[in-house]
Amino acid sequence: MLGAHLLIDDSIENAFDVHENASIPVYLYGPWNWNKNAIDYAAAKSPLSYQQRRDNGDMDVQGPAVLPDGITRTLHWDEAVQLIEKAVAAKQ
Repeated sequence: MLGAHLLIDDSIENAFDVHENASIPVYLYGPWNWNKNAIDYAAAKSPLSYQQRRDNGDMDVQGPAVLPDGITRTLHWDEAVQLIEKAVAAKQ
């Protein structure tokens, strides 16, 4: 709806949502624990932070996420910039 050409986000829930509903590349940014594991839909709806849920024992760890084609993990900002430049070059 926005006309976006790609998404960079640190939320695995957002990454999967956009991947399933838009035909654009998705870059899952960062090495953080909250985006390494499979989606926990209850956590996604929680107003608490990852740390607060962990401290409360409210986590349902599903194991490492398997990313489908179309979602690429980027660990550093320079890697994300390279992927953006590559995507822009492919559009030209």
